[in-house]
Amino acid sequence: MPLLFLAIGFASPPVQAAEQGEQFIGHWQQIRSNAGKCDRCSLVIARGGSGLTIGANNGWSASAYHVEAGRPVHGYGFWSKSSNSLSDTRFQASFSMIDDRLHMEMNGIDRDGKSRSIRAIYERR
Repeated sequence: MPLLFLAIGFASPPVQAAEQGEQFIGHWQQIRSNAGKCDRCSLVIARGGSGLTIGANNGWSASAYHVEAGRPVHGYGFWSKSSNSLSDTRFQASFSMIDDRLHMEMNGIDRDGKSRSIRAIYERR
């Protein structure tokens, strides 16, 4: 009997990609940001291929790959051409869960060549 349990354990796959990053998936409402208050700013995180896609209603989107369960998510994205002073710029972003809140840090270079860092906190809608 113990050999049967051992065999089943080896036959079971490790954590599936579909289970990884599930805590990030959903609709999120911004509650705090160092870029200024924005009561209408929100984002949606969804499964996309082998990673996650992130889309914000204020003009930016990102993709994250190599998502591991229980770990922060790192990705790359861009601001749309008509969004703001960051229009048409690329950035790196990190997302982590702390006390059921989504924490984001976005780092990039604006059109004037200045380094920009935006930190925001979101709650699930």
